Amino acid sequence: MEQGNARTLTRVRWRDGRLWLGVVLIIVSMVIGSRMLAHSDERVIVWRATHDLSVGSVPDALEPVPVALGEVGTRYAPANTEPVGVLTRPVAAGELLPSAALGAVQDSGMRIITMPVEPLHAPVGLLPGDRVDIWATPTDPSVPGVSRLIEESAVVAAISADSMGVGGEIGVAVRIPESRADALITAIRAGSVDLVAVPIQAQA
Repeated sequence: MEQGNARTLTRVRWRDGRLWLGVVLIIVSMVIGSRMLAHSDERVIVWRATHDLSVGSVPDALEPVPVALGEVGTRYAPANTEPVGVLTRPVAAGELLPSAALGAVQDSGMRIITMPVEPLHAPVGLLPGDRVDIWATPTDPSVPGVSRLIEESAVVAAISADSMGVGGEIGVAVRIPESRADALITAIRAGSVDLVAVPIQAQA
């Protein structure tokens, strides 16, 4: 009699819709979980800055790094192609390069001027693409030796470590508006130049 009741109870349980619903939910959860794990294991290669990159610079100090596909989507520049354009916002060292941070090159109206700078009057580790304030101090004894800000937040275009004078100056080329070229050239001819680094936190 007890065996018959047990068989009847077992048949009732298998016919219970809630039991089948629970089984289906477990199976669906397993399928979704396995797909999510497989998706999270997918990787894409994107660019990462190896040092601080300034506004207006060409992003060339980069290294490729793998990241999870779900983490990036299309937000960052893929490393299978070279970045095109210049930065419209600063990118800190170690930061992934956002695709939206690249803009068109705007060289219209800009000029590149090379000036001699004493090694200890330039920021340590200065690199092309950095931004600097240019200060000039006249060397003429008849002119008061007051330093003046000649150009603010100029982009460094290139650096030459070759000696340019008896003082062992380095050549630093900067990109500035054409309308400001005369003031900078006059300051270079009239005295010595100091370059002050503009940190990326201070850049627009």
